Parts: sequence; C-alpha cells; structure tokens
Amino acid sequence: MWVQISLTKTTSILTAQLKATAPAVDQATMPLPGDCASASSLCVAARGSRLQLQLACNLMPPNTSPIRECNDVLILDTKEKIQEVAVPDITHITGEEEDVTLRHKFVPTSSLREILTLEHVKLILNHDCTNCARHLQGNKLAEPNQFPPHRIIATDSAINLFALLIYLRYPLLVGCFLSSYDDKSLPSPRYFSRYDLRDRQFLHLPLQTRNTVTQEFQDEKWKFSVPSFKDGSFQDYEKDTILPYIDETPVGKGAYGKVFKVKMHPEYCTFGSNKIGGSNTHNKDGELILARKEIIDKDAINFVMEKTNLERIATLKHPHLIQIQKTYQLGQVFNILFPFAKTNLHDYLREDKWGAPKHPRISESPLWVQVLGITEGLSKIISFTDPEDPEKTFFGQHLDLKPHNILIDRVPGSSRDCFKISDFGQTQFIDLAVGNTTRIVGGVNGSDAYAPPEYQESEHNHTYDVWSLAIIILEVLAYAVRGIDGLQNRRQGLDHVRITTEDRVRSSNFYTGKGADARVKPSILSWMDNLSMDPGLEPDCQVFVRNLINLCKSMLEPRMEKRITIERVLLKMKELFNVKVSEYITGTGESLKKKEEEVLVELEKVQYFPDGLKGRHSMDSPFIILGDSRHRLRIYVGPHIRNARHQRQEMKLILAYQHRTKVDNNHFEISFASMRDDCTNSLQNKFLVIDNEDDARKVQIALTNQYLSPRFQVGRMTLKMYCHTLRKISNHVSQLFNKSSTSSSSRSATSEANIEPLWIELWLERKQTLRQDAFPSEAASLEPPSTYRRAKRQINPSKECPLGRVVIYCKDLIVILPFAKECQLHKQDDIELTKSRLLTFEPMDKRQCDFFKASFLRGSNPGPSSGSAEDTLPGIPMHHDELYKTEKECEVLCEKLDVTFANWKDANELYRLYKNEKARWLDEIKGIMPKTQSLLTNLTQSHMPHY
Repeated sequence: MWVQISLTKTTSILTAQLKATAPAVDQATMPLPGDCASASSLCVAARGSRLQLQLACNLMPPNTSPIRECNDVLILDTKEKIQEVAVPDITHITGEEEDVTLRHKFVPTSSLREILTLEHVKLILNHDCTNCARHLQGNKLAEPNQFPPHRIIATDSAINLFALLIYLRYPLLVGCFLSSYDDKSLPSPRYFSRYDLRDRQFLHLPLQTRNTVTQEFQDEKWKFSVPSFKDGSFQDYEKDTILPYIDETPVGKGAYGKVFKVKMHPEYCTFGSNKIGGSNTHNKDGELILARKEIIDKDAINFVMEKTNLERIATLKHPHLIQIQKTYQLGQVFNILFPFAKTNLHDYLREDKWGAPKHPRISESPLWVQVLGITEGLSKIISFTDPEDPEKTFFGQHLDLKPHNILIDRVPGSSRDCFKISDFGQTQFIDLAVGNTTRIVGGVNGSDAYAPPEYQESEHNHTYDVWSLAIIILEVLAYAVRGIDGLQNRRQGLDHVRITTEDRVRSSNFYTGKGADARVKPSILSWMDNLSMDPGLEPDCQVFVRNLINLCKSMLEPRMEKRITIERVLLKMKELFNVKVSEYITGTGESLKKKEEEVLVELEKVQYFPDGLKGRHSMDSPFIILGDSRHRLRIYVGPHIRNARHQRQEMKLILAYQHRTKVDNNHFEISFASMRDDCTNSLQNKFLVIDNEDDARKVQIALTNQYLSPRFQVGRMTLKMYCHTLRKISNHVSQLFNKSSTSSSSRSATSEANIEPLWIELWLERKQTLRQDAFPSEAASLEPPSTYRRAKRQINPSKECPLGRVVIYCKDLIVILPFAKECQLHKQDDIELTKSRLLTFEPMDKRQCDFFKASFLRGSNPGPSSGSAEDTLPGIPMHHDELYKTEKECEVLCEKLDVTFANWKDANELYRLYKNEKARWLDEIKGIMPKTQSLLTNLTQSHMPHY
C-alpha cells in the first residue's frame, strides 16, 4: 500500500491526511516515529479512499531543532577546574609520544569531591540557563527538583557522571540517569553503551543533539571512569579504558613478555594493603610502585598458565615466593601485576650499587638465611599441598630457576633484603592423585645455562630444579668469599670459568656431554676445589665452604635418578646454616640453646646500653630470647647475661617508642623492669635500641605472648567516666542547696577528660600459654561491686578462650579495654563515604548495663630520655596472669570513650579487625566454632612464621 501523509497541528490533535491505493481500512495502530516520543499512539480511521490519521498527544511534541550546550560562567569555570586536576595517563602512550599534551588524562574522584561540594552542586543544579532548561524539555522526571542534590555526591559513580556532563556542558542531564537508577545500581560512566545513551537516557533530545551528546559522552567517558584495583581478581577491560598508571618505565624483556615499572595513583589501588608474602613499595607521595608484566603471546596460553600457577602459589603465602597482585586484560593485551623489587639476584651479586652484604666470617653471612629461604620456597613448589585441601597434593617444577628470576625485595620496616622466586610461566604441576608419578614427559623452554643435562630430553623428574639451585648457591658462595671478583674476574671468576668451547660452540652450561655421557665440566670442579682452599678463609670458614661445596656437588649429579632430592637438600642446609648465634656462640662451639627451649626471637644486632641511655656507653650485640613451657626465659644480650634465667611473672616490658609520635633515626627503645620491689633481674634498667619497627614488634610478641595488629596513630581521645545514678542525684541535690558548687559538681558528675593518645593496637592472647582462669566471672560480667543489680551468669572458667584487648598508648599512660559483652565499638554508617576518623566505645545495652570497664596503667619506671623519677613510663606484665591482676587493680568505669584517628583508613581497618576478633571471642566463650579465621593470628604468622 502506498501512503501519502500530511500532518496538521491543532491544540491537542495532529491530523494526517493519507492517500491510499489500497482498499479502505477500518482501523489500525501504527508505531510511533522516532522523534514523537511524547505521543502515545497513532490511530488510523477509514474514510472511503482517504484515511484520516489522528495522533493523540500526552505531552507537547519536542522541539526538533538542535540545542546548544550550556554557556553559563559557573559551568565554564567548573569545567576549567576539572581540567586543572586531571592527571596524565600513560596507558595508551607509545614510546614515540613524548609531548605531554598528546597524552590522555584522567580525573581522580578525590579531586572531584574537593571541587563538587554539596553547596557547589546545588549552585549548578539551580543555575539559570536557557539552554540547560531546553536540555530537559520533554523529560520532567529528570528535572533537578525531582531528586535531592546529595545523591550526586553519594557515590563515586554519580559524582563521576556529573563531572563528565559538566565537562560536556550538559550538567542537568544527570537527572536522566538518577531517575533511571538508584544509588547502588548506578554504574560507572564507562559501562554506558551508545545504545543506552541514544535510545534510553537521551531519547527526549532532538535527534541531532542526541547524536552529538552521545558521541561526546562515548569519547570522554574514559577520563571519568578509571577502574579501582580493589582486589586481585581478573578483570577484562575495553581497549580504551584508562588505568590508574601515572608513570611507567621499561625494565626488562623476556621470551613471552615485557616488564615495566609502573607508578599507580594511590586512590585506585587498595589491594596494596594486603601484603601477602611481601611488601608493596610506596614513594613519598603515597604512590604505589608495582611491576607490570605484559604478555606478548597472542594465543594467551602462557598468560593463562602463569596466572594459574601464580594463584596456586599465592595460597602458600611463603615469604620467599613472589605474590601476584592482579591480572587483567586490556583489549587484546594480557597483564600481571607484582610487587616491584629493586633488582634481581644476578645484578645484586655483580653490581656494587645494590649493596649485597659482605661479612668477614663467611659462615655468618646474612646471605645464607636468604638461600635457605628460597630453598624452602622451592620445596613447597616441588611438594605442593593445597592449603585449602590438605589431601590434595601436586608434584611441581619451576623449570626456569636462575638468578634473573630471583628478585631482591626489601623486608618491610628493615634495611635487610629478601630473596623471592619469581617468573612461573614455565612452572608445571601434576596432580599426584591422577598421575601418580614424579616424572614429566616433554621438552622444557627455560634457560639452558642453569638447566640440568636432561634439559632437552623427553623426560625429567622432581630433581630438575635442584641442579639449577646448586648453580645459584655457588654464585652466592663465590660472592661471599671473593666479592664481585668471585664471579667476574677474567681468570678465576665463575662467569668466565663456566664458558667453554666445544666443536666451535661456546657453552655456559655446567655440564658437557649428553645423556648418559653428561658430566660436570672439569673447569667447574677445579674452580670449586680452589674456592674451598682460598687463602683468605679462616680455618673454620674453610670447613663451612667445603661442606657447602660438597652439598652442591651432590646437587650437580648428572644422572637425575641419583641426584639428591630437595627434601634432603633442605635438611642438610638447615644443619649447615645453623652455625649462627642462636645455636653457637661465635666460633667457640658453645651451645646456647637447651633441649627444652625454643628460640622465640633472634636478632642479628641490637644496640645495648648496660648503664641505661643516660650512661652513653653502648655496644652492638646479638639479641636472642629463649623460652620453655614453664614460662622461663633466657635472654641473651651481651656477654655478661647470656645464662640469666627469668620468670615471666617477675618482669615487665617497657616499650618507650610506643609513647612517642616519632622515632628518631629508627631507634626503637625497649627496657625491662621488675613486677615488685622485692624482685630483681639482671636486665632491670637496661635499655635496648632496635633499628627497625618489625624487629621491635617481634620482641613485643615474644615477651608479652600476645598476637598484635598493626599500630595506628591516634589524634585525640575523649573519656567520659561513669557516675552512678545515686551519685548523680546526690550531686543534683547539692546544686539546689549550694549554687556555688554547681560547676564543680557538674564536672564530678560527668568526669569527662581529654587525653592525648599516640597509638592504638589490638592484642590477642596466644592460646598455648593461657591462664587456667582465662575468664573468671569478673572478666565476663562487668557489673560494678554494688547491690543495685543482679549478678549475671558466670562463664565457665575452664574454657581456654584467648582474650582480646584494645590498647591505647599515651604519653605516660596505657589504656586497656579488654573484650567484654557489655562493651561495643561504634562507627559512622559508612566510613569510606563519610571519611570519618571517629570510633566510639560505649555500653552495648544501657538499659542493662550503662558502663564498661577500662584499665589505666601508669608509669613507675624511668623513661629513656632522662632516667629521672619524674619521667616515668608504664610497664606491661609479661605473664597473662600478672597482666590480668594489674588490669583489675587499675580498673575504672567508663560511660563513653571517643577515639579520633589520624586518618579514616586507619579507623576503618581497626574497626574491621576489632569486629572480627570480638565475634570470634563471643563464639568461643559460647562453645561455638568461630565462623571466621583470626586476622591477628594470620598477620603475626605472615611476618613471624614461628608463631
């Protein structure tokens, strides 16, 4: 049917005359044209050979002429401010683009929140602009009076969307999105497709304007849609996505990828707080430094293999195995993020600038601790047990172990370096339940210089990596004995000795021949014998070097069936490297450790002040704490007190550094005091100065028998003391008869005090040394000693439930809040949204109990600075029973305790840790299996595997 339509407009009806060659039609309903969004239907009625079309309109038809963008000064100024805070993006920049102006930019959400305050948002929504009014014509639900202004700043998605529309100069179109989504479901701008915008959100706009706004939105949305790396889960991003990288430097290239050092904007990387098995390096601006590995292989096989291996290895949480941070795909490029390490072992041993340690006594070099660490890590890979399913075991092989793949990372809070095995792209795992074999069939693509003779054979077994490890140990030994010359000297250096020419082919392999004829090169064997007889070695160090070389020779057995296993290597290495201060006093062979004791803490060096800090006389000494099951301690520090025995019940620990906001020159002072005047010990009034916080925390954990959370800086603390109802009435009556005492009575009734706090942390008692009366009735029921309330049901004192505590360090005071059912920790509804730094301790139910208990430990011990009686610090009892008694003696009743943190992230983290440990404690005292793992225990064990 051919139809000719002519439209005429009346007040509420559009009439169309249709000429048709078809027979008359009684009635028909036709779809609406694209620009008639405000009409409900098109009705056609038959009139002989003519058809009359009527368009019933609910709203006036929109203006079909294009609408210009907003030109208001407020909008233009706001756009300029947004442009000023934009950060250069290096995600899509090639090496040829050096001009900063050519770079993309992204706008951090935190910067937008500083610009788009609630008052500023209200000004924009209510500004008077003809063009902006036309932007909403035909969509009344999107008008600013239809939603509260605070919704725009309620979520990151909303504020980013609003900023983008301001940038495009169509700010009031934000109502189109807020009318379609609630706050929780509103997506980030990058998730809106061209179809979503053109045919849904902007449908009311004239066609030309709609197409223009849609295109501009699509072009600019990436600047306001930077994804946050909140966890390590895999993400697939569109190729135009801007990632939160603000700097990038190439650092290496391998067979399957390139490696870059990337600097991340701190706002978009929150998984950096999850320090599993390693440290994340931040610069002075708080920017996170990571290593990004870009997989070149287009079929993604190597990416999937390495990603799977890394995720499996991450479950081990071993400090000497590199931990994956995140994996993602950007367009067609696969990426893996790791903590950035300062260098690799190859360069570490060959370049002075990295400061590899040199020790005059080879056997005591700190390098052996790291060699033992990577050996343990490798053994975990070869005999892999799934931590989540201990019955599931795998046989694993790294297959590309070499110094380039061992990264050197700094131990957090220390000047020591840590070796970490990396690059698991070649690693293979075989499920022993399926394959039941320790042999792998197939070729290997690793580096041949560190590979065993079976490198290119069709079959290899679980000792493949043992050969590679032996070469690495020999390189470390060469450096330990002769320094860089031990590797690079043109006559005696291992790097040159290993290179031979056979049939005009230069080879750096450690072996010659193939298959059954393979053997270690004679030049290598001669070099090892030479090294063991180096004239610079002391006699006992010669024995150490000879024993280590003999171990390496057994690891370099050409026949894999006869090669020593990793389990035996680890056992022999522990025996060999056990030549250290915890087992033998320097060079004398005198055993320090007794059979019934275990080493609780061992530090290579502390500064020891036998006459107190005031005496100015100090010495560098190893520091070792030995303990047994009867709460006896032997503390070795300096030559005069190595055999002194101490009972935990008789000693207090004084943590001087906890009572200062800043630690000068990494001096963490610790001292000891006696619990009672009639008890003395050889460490009383003697001071130790430890050079890093991690070691100081280890000492605190060992001596107090408490698991620790990280400590957080506190800015302010307000305490409201408890005043009983009868006392309040008495004070009120006194005020009526004696008006002059009003102010003093008021103060006594509220007893509110501002205390200057410094640090706050959580403690959790270690189970193996719990009191027998861990929870007497006083600890479980916090009722005051009065007759006004009924006694509560007592908790069974035989239950061994580890008690948690909140501990606040002040200038000359320690405030302790033991876990109690009557006390709760309160926070703002959403700390991340409100950025609130305030947490409040208050009674759980004021109708039943309107107070909670805290303990104030005051000092009677000389402080480190002056040693005077006026400058005193509180001591922490080392035994749980003594700590409990001290808490009861120093107990006060509180109505409220407000703690203001230095930043909101610390407040949020302490709240999370507290809620987890408190929930576990409540479950345990009820005899219920806790639903969650202890975060404090995991934190302590990740840094101190012994615990």
